Amino acid sequence: MILKATSPGEMCRLFQQHMHAGNLELLFGLYDSEAVFLSETGETKTGEELRRELAPFAAARAAFEFQIKQVIRAGDIALMHTRWKNSNAAATENFVCGGGCTSPG
Repeated sequence: MILKATSPGEMCRLFQQHMHAGNLELLFGLYDSEAVFLSETGETKTGEELRRELAPFAAARAAFEFQIKQVIRAGDIALMHTRWKNSNAAATENFVCGGGCTSPG
């Protein structure tokens, strides 16, 4: 069963849970099919390209920590600017998730 987040914090918690379980299907079930991730360098990642980028993290059952920087809501869609850190890598990245991060409430 795919759970939908009801708040930005819950979105991050469910992302962490599904990533740590290595379950990309549930992870991508959190997002609209047209969701866009924007990297700090300005690169956008969507669909299969995003899946390929996140697959190694899921395979490693990576643990993520999030700091929500900004949330902009429009109806049941939210644009989240989140700073994250992966415990399996020293790098920290800023991503903006938009175009369909469902977060009602």
